[in-house]
Amino acid sequence: MGQGIEENEGIVYKVELIESAEKDFDKLSKKAKVQVAKLIDTLETNPRAGNVRELVGYKGVYRKRTGDYRVVYTIEDDVLVVIVVAVGPRKDIYDMIKRRIK
Repeated sequence: MGQGIEENEGIVYKVELIESAEKDFDKLSKKAKVQVAKLIDTLETNPRAGNVRELVGYKGVYRKRTGDYRVVYTIEDDVLVVIVVAVGPRKDIYDMIKRRIK
């Protein structure tokens, strides 16, 4: 029993974008916005599922990708909140993170 069941089944996280991540999202093309919005929606049900990696050098900071775009976020399990700190193309995202996360 239990095989194939998501560990967070039934739990819903609230997803929040910090102001700079909202601005990142607004700068995306219409096509990219649709792609990234779908990815962000998946964070509500299981922010650790799928193509998720913890960023090297940033404990508790994760990235999930969709095509050439990345969404970088933290997870606050105690209050069921996912905080998106950056959204953007792979080529820019890691510089963005260096500026935003100390």
